[in-house]
Amino acid sequence: MIKKTEFIEFPQSYSRKAGIIVTLIGCVVLLGWILDITALKSILPGLVSMKANTSIAFILSGLSLCLWHDAEHRRQKAKDNRRKSSFDLSQVLAIIVILIGLLTLIEYGFGWNLGIDELLFKDPAGAVGTSAPGRMSPNSALSFFMLGSALLLLSKRAYRPAQCFSLGGFLIGFLGLLGYIYGITSLYGKSYNTGVALHTAIAFILLSTGVLFACPDRGLMTVVTSDKAGGLMVRRMSPAAIGIPSVLGWFILCGYQSQIYDSELGLALFGVFNVVIFAFLIWWNARFLNAVDSQRHRAEAALKQVNQELEDRVEERTIELSQLNEQLHQRIAERQETEDELQISYNLLNAVIEGTTDIIFIKDLQGRYLMINSTGANLLGKSVEEMIGKDDSEVFPPEVAPQLMETDRRIMASGTTQTLEEIVYINNIAVTYLSTKNIYRDPQGNVIGLIGMSRDISDRKALEKELARREQLLNSFISVAPVGLCILDDQMRYLQINEALAHFNGLSVEEHLGRSLAEVLPDAAQAIESTLRKVLTTGEAILNMETCGELPGNPGVLMHWLTSQFPIPGEDGKPMALGATVMDITARKQAEEARQEKEVQLKEKNQQLEYTLQELQRTQGQLIQSEKMSSLGQLVAGIAHEINNPVNFIFGNLTHVREYTQDLLNLLRLYHQQYPNSTPEIQEEIEAIDLDFMMEDFPNLLSSMKVGADRIREIVLSLRNFSRIDEAEMKAVDIHEGIDSTLMILHNRLKAKPDHPNIEMIKEYGHLPKVECYAGQLNQVFMNLLANAIDALDEYNKQRSLSEIKANPSWIKIRTEVLECDRVVIKIADNGSGMTEAVRQQLFNPFFTTKAIGKGTGLGLAISYQIVVEKHNGQLQCLSAPGRGAEFIIEIPLRQIV
Repeated sequence: MIKKTEFIEFPQSYSRKAGIIVTLIGCVVLLGWILDITALKSILPGLVSMKANTSIAFILSGLSLCLWHDAEHRRQKAKDNRRKSSFDLSQVLAIIVILIGLLTLIEYGFGWNLGIDELLFKDPAGAVGTSAPGRMSPNSALSFFMLGSALLLLSKRAYRPAQCFSLGGFLIGFLGLLGYIYGITSLYGKSYNTGVALHTAIAFILLSTGVLFACPDRGLMTVVTSDKAGGLMVRRMSPAAIGIPSVLGWFILCGYQSQIYDSELGLALFGVFNVVIFAFLIWWNARFLNAVDSQRHRAEAALKQVNQELEDRVEERTIELSQLNEQLHQRIAERQETEDELQISYNLLNAVIEGTTDIIFIKDLQGRYLMINSTGANLLGKSVEEMIGKDDSEVFPPEVAPQLMETDRRIMASGTTQTLEEIVYINNIAVTYLSTKNIYRDPQGNVIGLIGMSRDISDRKALEKELARREQLLNSFISVAPVGLCILDDQMRYLQINEALAHFNGLSVEEHLGRSLAEVLPDAAQAIESTLRKVLTTGEAILNMETCGELPGNPGVLMHWLTSQFPIPGEDGKPMALGATVMDITARKQAEEARQEKEVQLKEKNQQLEYTLQELQRTQGQLIQSEKMSSLGQLVAGIAHEINNPVNFIFGNLTHVREYTQDLLNLLRLYHQQYPNSTPEIQEEIEAIDLDFMMEDFPNLLSSMKVGADRIREIVLSLRNFSRIDEAEMKAVDIHEGIDSTLMILHNRLKAKPDHPNIEMIKEYGHLPKVECYAGQLNQVFMNLLANAIDALDEYNKQRSLSEIKANPSWIKIRTEVLECDRVVIKIADNGSGMTEAVRQQLFNPFFTTKAIGKGTGLGLAISYQIVVEKHNGQLQCLSAPGRGAEFIIEIPLRQIV
């Protein structure tokens, strides 16, 4: 930021004071309006008064300028040069001033009355120089518009446009003031417009110059406040350029008004006097500038001479300083080199001290810590600074500190280095340290303290203890193990052996140790040693190898052992010894042989049981199904018998009912012909019961009843044919009659329903003679096959859309024919989804089903297969593939061979 000079401070002080004066002028005039004091409104009687809106605008403008100065002062004090983005109060006031001026100009321009002129105070009618009551002059409105804009631009730091607007406001105020000085009314107002009051013009001059001088170091004012020759000339010429023509014009106007000369001579005199006066001013300023320039040249010459002398002295001094500087640099370099070496040594030592996990410390003769590394301080839960100057009694528990301090005093007294184990408690946990302590001497060799280094060996002590425990456990394990264990070296000498293996060999443990395999087992040593040599050479273990033989102490008894030999590697990874385990499995081998014999016997029994179970399951399924079909047959036969009697009664009486009904109808017609005009009561009853319709519809009703009775008789006959309750023995029957009876029972499932479409039944019956068979059982086969076909089509249709079903409707086809004059074939096919080969292979197995849980037992086809194959010496097979439907083929002989 540019440092302020007197050329900047004075204009800013003037600007701030001008804002205050303008605010006071507005307040005084507003007070005059409030108290209705004419002197405050127009200064002198007969002059134009300042309007209330004008005084308010001056108050707002002055306050805006003062607030801007305060904000600028705070900003400069905080050295914050950032442009503000939000409106402050000074900007709000400036906008209100702009609106006052703009709205007044609109009133003049369009001849409107917006109601703002007498919003606060009423202006008396006929006021001096007033065209509209309470309305300021258009000059004032224009000046307020420009000065408000200048204040707003000033807040936005657009200094050059703001200063241009303020010059416009100054021009309007100055013209108004000259109008009052010269007595020329047209300069401050026309007869048809409100004029500018005298104190209004003065206030405009103050306000415009205040805005102009607000930022003297910005915009147009930088030339005026410059300390160069141009700024000096502007400051000297500007007052004369404004004041002299104004005063001269007043004198010329007075002479003209006194009729000393006419207007032409007055204008000529005004021009001549201006030329002469300004020529003198220019000469005077040029003379002043020449004097200033001469002083500058003399000062430059003197400065040049002084500068030359100073340069000579500086050069001499520089040479001396260079020599001293070289010597100083040499000494500094030597010292820096020494310091660098010392720093390297210190850094290395500090890195070692701080980088180690050991505790390193130095104590004085009183046991106080002179130095300790961060490892030791951290273990004690303190910082290095907290440890310095304290002794062990201040950092360790009271039961540990005295022992540590006594040890340190003993070492300092003896003057010898000692290594010892010390146990301390940290956070109530016992920690073992291996400490090495030595005396600390000064350069004269006097003992001044103690140097120590402690290493935490708690883990090592715990590991040693754990290793000892494990060694004891291992020895105990080897000793009490129920299997034989031993270790041999590469010379096949026993290094270790347990009691179990020693007992096998018939010797004690002590008699084995140090002796070779050949010495302990001379008979078996050669075979055993070859195996052990192989393991030692190849490095590969031989595990779970079964051997047998006789013990030395128990000859004649064959023993079985399970042995394992494995190498024991040394530090180089090569086998250095052999380990062996021997387990007595004699009892287990005997148990295995007995178990194998029992398994063979059990396997034979299991096969017999499996076959018996299969037969039992098949028989049970057949019995259940036969019982169900027998019960169903009895139920169907009973229902058919019970229905047949009343149906026969109804069917037998329908003929008599028809005859009686026909006689009654004929009697009614004859009665109607003989007595066409019946009584009113009879006529009303005839109309009420619609006798004509009854006579016409009653025969049809009887015909429908006969058709229904015929249908019931057919259903009863089909039920009797299906159940064959009276034909349980083998008998020659019509196969087609059994098929039709089954279809009659399944008719409801073949019809179209909301949940499934119609299934078309295609019959291609051949000319079959009567076939010897169990009619009831064969009907059961037809029922199972047809029901399965319907189920398969229903499931297939659930996977198809309605359009696909219409394009390829579901059907079941039944074909019958005679083969070779002695066998009958019944084929039942459908166009469902078919089945895979895996399903087809298990189709006739008991309890196999592809239906959902609860929809099938898996016995229907198995029983059907048994009925056809075993009961009728026939064949039942299925032909199917995915997407090609399924076809069941029943083939039975015409005559059964007993």
